[in-house]
Amino acid sequence: MLTAWAAAGIVGPMLVSWLRAQTGGYTVPLLFFAGCFVLNFIIALVLQRFGIARAAARFHAAA
Repeated sequence: MLTAWAAAGIVGPMLVSWLRAQTGGYTVPLLFFAGCFVLNFIIALVLQRFGIARAAARFHAAA
C-alpha cells in the first residue's frame, strides 16, 4: 500500500503538469481526477455490496 501511495505521489503531479501543458489549463486534469474518484467510489460500492471474494470470482469467471 505504501508503494502505491509513493507511486501516486510521483506520477500524479507529473500527470497533472503534462495534462496542463497539453491543454493550457487545469480543467482537464481536474476532470480526469474527478472521474478517477467517481470510478473509485463505484468500485468501493460494488465491493461493499458483493464482497471482495465474490467480485474477484466474477472477474476471473469473465476473463
